[in-house]
Amino acid sequence: MDYALENIVEEGFWGGMTPKERKAIQTREKEKNRRYREVQELISLGLDEEEIAKKLGIKKSSLKRVFLRARKKGLIK
Repeated sequence: MDYALENIVEEGFWGGMTPKERKAIQTREKEKNRRYREVQELISLGLDEEEIAKKLGIKKSSLKRVFLRARKKGLIK
């Protein structure tokens, strides 16, 4: 399935998933990565956690989860 997701294979079943199911996963991943880039940009502007959360329209606790996921993926420090 990883091959199908990474290479955007649009036909057939991979890992028991249809193309539509794989597309949904890819869309969610793109959205997460967009959010990580937004957070990184706001950090580079010198904003603190509270300001970043306010700017993104999310709670500070949600922002902490975004930070944890982004750090695990090596997207932010």
